[in-house]
Amino acid sequence: MEVLLGYTQVLVWPLVIVGLVWMLRRQIRSLLDRLSSAKWGPVQADFQQQLEAHSEEPGPPVEVSGDALQQEYDDWQEAYSQEIAERDAAIQKLVEENAGWRTAYHFERTYNLIFGSQIRLLEYLAGRGDAGADLRGVYAFYAGAHFVPEGYPFQSYMGFLKTQGVVEESPPNGYRITELGVRFIVYLNESKHNKLKPF
Repeated sequence: MEVLLGYTQVLVWPLVIVGLVWMLRRQIRSLLDRLSSAKWGPVQADFQQQLEAHSEEPGPPVEVSGDALQQEYDDWQEAYSQEIAERDAAIQKLVEENAGWRTAYHFERTYNLIFGSQIRLLEYLAGRGDAGADLRGVYAFYAGAHFVPEGYPFQSYMGFLKTQGVVEESPPNGYRITELGVRFIVYLNESKHNKLKPF
């Protein structure tokens, strides 16, 4: 048993060294490839031949004509322009989608707050186009509205529509529907919202 233990103690370090060399073999090979000479006591080795074999002299410079350079530049410019155009188209699509969502949100918010008589007023103004309606014609919708809170003034009634951007004043003393107002009516029709709100 003692003999076996003695052999084990003697063999441990050589096995450790062999294991390290095995693990670092790639790094050692790379290091040896870069050596030009080595000396160990009286022994010296030159690796100049191996070094010369790896070093190649550069060949003559390749001449490139001006037409080839221009063609390469034109190709690059075309590819770059196409990439810019595709990016701009993607950005425009995102902007339009974002604007669509924002408009839909605005229309839904407006619909939740608007009176039915105001929707009917917008439809009336849409039918009259740019001519709009005078103050008397517009006031009739306010006066005929049911369930409008008591004391709710005409200025607030029309002020809400102006604030939402669906109507604008048209001189003298009249109102007309805006482009946004027309789109609001189209939105209500397409989304099948109830336009006959009871107030």
